[in-house]
Parts: sequence; C-alpha cells; structure tokens
Amino acid sequence: MILYHPYKDSNHCVFRILSIMRHFDNGISIEKLKILDFLYLFPHFIKEMDSWPRNLISFRKKVANIAEPFEKTPNKKKLFFDME
Repeated sequence: MILYHPYKDSNHCVFRILSIMRHFDNGISIEKLKILDFLYLFPHFIKEMDSWPRNLISFRKKVANIAEPFEKTPNKKKLFFDME
C-alpha cells in the first residue's frame, strides 16, 4: 500500500510556505514560520496546547472541534525536526 502525506512533499511545502507568508505583510521570522507550517499540517496538535492567552479562550473552544487524524502520527518533536 502506498501512503502519501503532504509533509514529505516538496511541492506541497512550497504551497504551505507561500500561503502562510501571504498573511504577513512585514515578513515573518523563520522560527514562527516553522511552527505555523507544522500546525498547518497537523492542526490536531493545537488541542494539546496547555496555556492560552485570555483573548484566545473562545478560539480554544473552536479548536476542540478539530477531528483526530485517521493515521497515527509519530513523536511530535521528531516530526517537527524531520520537516526541516
């Protein structure tokens, strides 16, 4: 069985980076871009975030509705560094 995941696809990586960067007129740091790219691909990890600023509490309630992926994801730290 052949499995495809966008995090291993270089063309999809270019698409993700460009779609993230178009929302930042004044530029974005590479560290922030890496984090946003990771969360773009794996939004279910947002639910695991512990501390949220007060102004984003309503957003946290919406995040709870994100569906779990059908595939098993490996260790988050390893996955994050493999994407680099």
